[in-house]
Amino acid sequence: MEPVKQFTIYLFLKKSQIDCQGKGPLYAKIIRPGQKPFEFSTRLLIPSALWDQKNQQITKRLKYPELYQQVEELITRIETTHKNLLTNACVYTQTTFVQTFQGKIIPKPRITYHSLYEKHQSIYNEDLAPGTWKNYRSTHLRFKEFLKKEFKVTDMEISGFNRQLIIEFIAWLKKRKADKGQRKCSHTTAQKHTERIVRLLSFAVEMQYIPYHPIVGLKKKHVPKSRTCLDQSELETLEQFHFDKNHLEEIRDTFLFSCYTGLSYGDILSLSQDDLITDINGNKAISKVREKSHSSRQIEFFVPLLPPALDLLEKYKSHYQCRIKNVLLPVRCNASYNRMLKQICTLAGIDKNLTTHVARHTFATTVTQDNNISLEAISEMLGHTQIRTTQIYIRIQKQVQKIQIFDMYYSYITHNIKYLGYIRNN
Repeated sequence: MEPVKQFTIYLFLKKSQIDCQGKGPLYAKIIRPGQKPFEFSTRLLIPSALWDQKNQQITKRLKYPELYQQVEELITRIETTHKNLLTNACVYTQTTFVQTFQGKIIPKPRITYHSLYEKHQSIYNEDLAPGTWKNYRSTHLRFKEFLKKEFKVTDMEISGFNRQLIIEFIAWLKKRKADKGQRKCSHTTAQKHTERIVRLLSFAVEMQYIPYHPIVGLKKKHVPKSRTCLDQSELETLEQFHFDKNHLEEIRDTFLFSCYTGLSYGDILSLSQDDLITDINGNKAISKVREKSHSSRQIEFFVPLLPPALDLLEKYKSHYQCRIKNVLLPVRCNASYNRMLKQICTLAGIDKNLTTHVARHTFATTVTQDNNISLEAISEMLGHTQIRTTQIYIRIQKQVQKIQIFDMYYSYITHNIKYLGYIRNN
């Protein structure tokens, strides 16, 4: 329903204020259903002899076209003011209407989801890393698709956001058929998408587009996820395996370097000679700002270089790709990297799904935690801002320990059952 409907404008001359020239101020009375009518001066003087009160218009329009046009424009301005105010709020006061009509208050433009996303992108363009923007863009495309398929619209006002919409968005994401070459959206991924929507709405509150956050207190359902890492024997197998192709060896060595240092794919990709330092004991180390944080938080981490990591840097010191790009390791694109890692683990006989992030988990468990490095030191080397993020890696070891204890307990029970059966039979 259009906002202008169910809205009446009644124009009249204030006869008590007609001057000596026969001109009187034109007033407008606004009548809205269910609300108290009000009137105000339009600041337009009309000769009383030319005013037709029944038709609320100038009588001799051909003789006075300019005056007739002023009245027509006045009616249009009143309707536009009402429509704009009704779009931003269900009700408005007489003072708000008059001040808006007179130009003392400029109504804020309608803020939609698309305009909010673009404004957020323009303001924080330099603060967030490219990978973060890629995630925001992915969420943006998914939400646009959700609106189009579920509600047959291309955009919506941010005032329409609520918990129900977000819950429906999560359910739609998990049911959505995955694009070619991609995995089906998991519950964790769906929640990541909704977290970015929630951040956009928090930004809308900061910009005073909306008075309060519409999705406060949305409960997050934690779904335990098994995380992969290499144990010491698997790490040694990967180190000693010989590859016939150079590109596979380069991928393996880059992966191993990440296992020895805990660096993520983005950090290794930009690793240069400037990131290497020598500590007070004369040992080489990496001191770098995490690529993930970019310029928003400037999270710096410090990682001592183990002898195997130093050997790998020495190995690729004269590599043509490293010299051209001014980096320390010949790193390929992420998609190619992960694809070749699957080929590598098949050739090496490692029955695990290797990805670039598995190396980071391996560093946190097999390389550091298993060698009695404190949780605080591991957190510092990984560049985590919260210790609870690092505790995720501790859970990996706890799960392994539980499995080992269960196997021992199972063996013990099995042995005793066989022993009791032997006694019973004899």
